[in-house]
Amino acid sequence: MNLLCYSTPKEKICLRFYPCKDVRDGKNWWDDWHKHEPLTVYISDYEKLMLVEYFNKVYPIIDDGEEETAFDVCTWNWIAAEYWQKIIVFIKNDIKTVSNEQEKQFYFSFVDWIENQLEWADTIVVDGNQ
Repeated sequence: MNLLCYSTPKEKICLRFYPCKDVRDGKNWWDDWHKHEPLTVYISDYEKLMLVEYFNKVYPIIDDGEEETAFDVCTWNWIAAEYWQKIIVFIKNDIKTVSNEQEKQFYFSFVDWIENQLEWADTIVVDGNQ
C-alpha cells in the first residue's frame, strides 16, 4: 500500500514498513518479514511531514541486544512494538496542531495502519533505500 500526501508512486526513494513477528532467532525471518504487503512512504512525504523525526524521538533503541543510536534511512530499522506505541503517541499529540487537512489525513492513515499491524506483529521493520 502506498501512502501519499505530496509524493507520487513514481518516486524511487522510500521507506517500506514490514510488519512481522520478531523471528530472527534462527528461524527464517526474511520470509516472515516479506509475507505481508508493506506500507510505502516516499521521500517527499517522509521528509516534508517529518516522519523520521518522530522515529528518532524513541532512539536510542535496543535492537537484537545492540543499541541503535538513530533511525537510518539507508537500511533496515527493526522497531519493536513498544517503541511504535511511543511514536504513535508523539504523532497523535501533534495531529491536534496540524491545520492542513491533507497532512492530517496522512498522519491518521499512517497511525491507523501501524496500530492495525501491531494487533498481531511484534515488530515493524522499516527499510529505507536513500
